[in-house]
Amino acid sequence: METTGATAEATDLGTAFRDHMPWLHRRIALIVGDPEEASDIVQEVFLRAMSRWPLGSRDDVARWCSTVGIRLAIDEIRRRRRWGFLHLERRTLNGRSTSTLIFGGRSRA
Repeated sequence: METTGATAEATDLGTAFRDHMPWLHRRIALIVGDPEEASDIVQEVFLRAMSRWPLGSRDDVARWCSTVGIRLAIDEIRRRRRWGFLHLERRTLNGRSTSTLIFGGRSRA
């Protein structure tokens, strides 16, 4: 069985990362609303891809990355909703630096 140039290119993980990372990052950032979180999710997508490589043709790689990325983004949204968005505040009391977690408007030291 012969391998075409496009198929051989799609089987290279580095090439797949360069080809698919920009659009995948934009798509995930739109879903989660946070570019830094989107970067983490895209990295997770490609870590998972690495453990399952090769994924098939170029189209298969794009579909797989999109599906996994969207599912991870949805999981992140569910996690945020379930646990609330945690904020860590640094405060100085009596010359000592303390950290305070803010849970849904209530603070806990």
